[in-house]
Parts: sequence; C-alpha cells; structure tokens
Amino acid sequence: MKKILIFLLAISFALLFLAITRKGNSDETPQSNESLKAGWITKNKVEPLNLELPPGLEKQQISDTYKFRDQYFAIFQKSNLNFPVSSDVQRSGVLVANEGDTNWKILLEIEDQPRNKNNPYYVAIENGLIYILIVDTNGAGSGEGVAKLIESSDQGASWVTRDCFYYAVETFLEAANKSISLLDTVKIYPSINPPFTKRYEFNKNKGYFEQENCQNLKILTPQSDNTSEPTL
Repeated sequence: MKKILIFLLAISFALLFLAITRKGNSDETPQSNESLKAGWITKNKVEPLNLELPPGLEKQQISDTYKFRDQYFAIFQKSNLNFPVSSDVQRSGVLVANEGDTNWKILLEIEDQPRNKNNPYYVAIENGLIYILIVDTNGAGSGEGVAKLIESSDQGASWVTRDCFYYAVETFLEAANKSISLLDTVKIYPSINPPFTKRYEFNKNKGYFEQENCQNLKILTPQSDNTSEPTL
C-alpha cells in the first residue's frame, strides 16, 4: 500500500511539473515572436560612429548606422520633402566600414534624374545579400513616395532592383510590425491597404519596371558607374 501511495505521488508531481513547463513555454513563445517582429527595424542599428567621412559629405547627413557582424553601414541623406536635413549637400547613399576602420567608404551613391530626390531608408543583410530600400518624394502626401528595393550579391559592386511599390510610411510600419525582416515586410506590404500600397509590375519582355518612378535614379559604386539593372 505504501509503495502504491509513493507511486501515485510521483505521478502527481510529474504531471504538475509538465503542466508548469507547458505554461511557461506558451507564455514565452508569443512574447518572443512579438519582440522579433517589432524589432527588426532597430535590431541592427547602433550608435553613430565617429569615423572620418568621405570628402564633400557632412555629419548632419548621417541618419542611421547599422552593424552586421564586423561590418558597419551608415545611411547618408539629402534634404527633401520627406526628410528635412540641415545640410545643403545634395548627395545621398550608403557608407561602409569594417571593424577597426578610421574612415567611412562609399558603398553606393544615388544619382537622381532631374526633379527627383531619392533617399535610402533601410539597410538589411538577408541570406548573405545586401538589401537597401530607397524612396523618392513622388507621393500624394507627406512621407509617401515610390520605393525601390535594390539587392547586391557581390558586396555592393553591382546592384539590381528587386521590387518597386508605392510607399506610405504609416502603412509600411504597420507591415513591419507584422514581419520579421525587411524582405518579409516588402512581401506583405501591398496587402495591408490596397490599392494605396500598389506594387508596380515588372515587364519581363522589356526587362524593367514600367512605372517611370521605378527608374528615376542611377546607382553609382566605387567599382563602376553602372546603372542598377532591374530584374526579377
């Protein structure tokens, strides 16, 4: 009889432990996922680095700095309707530096077509590729424009345009809060508030996005002055 009681008590403690463990897991998992979704925009952002800038650029142009492993990226912007910058320098692009460097180097610079002002908004590295989201001011309201998602598979030596869509800042942030990465955000963004979150079509026969503002810039790199070629 005593052995039976001990056996029953052991089973009871085991079931209680299992219940507590499951409860702990159910509480932690949603919190972890939510934290991941809400944090991808700032996950890799770091404090600005006190590195020497390339000639012609000003400190006021630096907006966000990112770190991916031992490499840093910094966005520099020109003043436009969406991003007032206290600088008269009309240049925008992305800088890069390795751990231990004393100066920034230009990864890419944006050359606008006349009457256009494009700025980089986000930098991300996913699956070993570099992605940069670039947005102009050709929108109907403040914070809106046409966004171009560009991609590099060779450390920034060349770039291709992977996506182009109408950008509204509030809607994009809403999509970001439901996503775990930049690519994931761009993927679900058009479904958030159609038709205002329109994704522009890529013409495979012609080899480019037909919406004119998808092509209103040229990506310049230190390696070459080639225009980024849009491909899907």
